[in-house]
Amino acid sequence: MRNTVGLLLVLVLAWGVVDCGKKQEAAKPESAAGGAAPAAATATDPVCGMEVKTADAQKVEYKGKMYYFCSAGDKAQFEKEPAKYVKPGE
Repeated sequence: MRNTVGLLLVLVLAWGVVDCGKKQEAAKPESAAGGAAPAAATATDPVCGMEVKTADAQKVEYKGKMYYFCSAGDKAQFEKEPAKYVKPGE
């Protein structure tokens, strides 16, 4: 049973790492008037450093601040040891 739980944890974390490795689309949608659409709010995933759209991201509130993640794996790593990923003074 313990080996099964360990294997599942490894698979979930590996899946998170694979998600982080994917490059985000660089295409920028244009508005109907032909100009560039307003930029979506973004944040940096504190686990892998990837830039993520806050509207689409996994979220965790820690010490009154919201943190955003590119994958469930990164979110799980953060929840396990948040102090490891939060810079002093944040």
